[in-house]
Amino acid sequence: MTEKTTAPADTSAQPASLTASTLRAGFADLLSRPGAAGILRLPGDDWPTLREAARARGLVGAEIDLAAASSTEAALREIGRALAFPDWYGENFDALNDCLGEFAVASGAVVLLRGIEQFDAADPEGAATLLEVLEAVSAERAGDSSPLWIFLATGERKPAAAPTSAAPKPLKKPVSVLVVIHTADLQVLLLERASHPGYWQSVTGSLEEGELPVETARREVFEETGIDVAKGILRDWQMTNRFEIFAEWRHRYPPGVTHNDEHVFSLELPVVCPVTVAPDEHLSSRWLPWQQAAAECFSWSNRDAILMLPQRVGA
Repeated sequence: MTEKTTAPADTSAQPASLTASTLRAGFADLLSRPGAAGILRLPGDDWPTLREAARARGLVGAEIDLAAASSTEAALREIGRALAFPDWYGENFDALNDCLGEFAVASGAVVLLRGIEQFDAADPEGAATLLEVLEAVSAERAGDSSPLWIFLATGERKPAAAPTSAAPKPLKKPVSVLVVIHTADLQVLLLERASHPGYWQSVTGSLEEGELPVETARREVFEETGIDVAKGILRDWQMTNRFEIFAEWRHRYPPGVTHNDEHVFSLELPVVCPVTVAPDEHLSSRWLPWQQAAAECFSWSNRDAILMLPQRVGA
């Protein structure tokens, strides 16, 4: 993510003798240029002065503190509480995008985000996605009559630096697998995404370096559910779906990648069995009749695969 660095927003290099009135004038000048709205950094102690300048321009001032958020779910819940989002807010990134687009739309707003460094230490992927959503909404509203300014508070506790020998997390390949796990009588296993509570899906995952799709299918089934595919019948459907990657997840892939190729598999088990979800990926699991499971899926390719089960397995 590229952050804007408009000078008045970062006062850390300015003299200690800088008066509140001088700061206020600098912020007033900045806020008079809605085209400069975006994500900027601000020493946390300067928030009262910025908020005063915002109110003088008729902008709503709001503050969010994510220092105690240990997960994406907790962060999204706190944002909704702090900004008094409507009851329909679903505490997922899509709903956040929609609600931010409407937040203080009649006047514009200045939002201070505290604790982003602590949240990033607890949930790096969630923090990165959050910043992408904030940047996208702020950019969309920049220059109009209701800009959305996002200021990241600095001067707060930073997470411990990672060892210099640690390798960066590799980018994903835009090739993945979908594995529909089901029983002989077409009870289908669904998993609830940790990053999007209420979003249900089958087992999915990207190919790692040197893997064949069938190898990825075996690995992902075990990692996400604890199920050994040797206990069932793994079928390669020889079918590939191509779909557009959600904008909020594209940072996981190489630059310029917008679409993913998904290889479809199914795993037939004799009966329903216990499931051990990976807590960093999923919140819960449930077995449902195939038609009901299809209706619960947020992904069209997942839904269509489940609807094809009777034909594919000869049930």
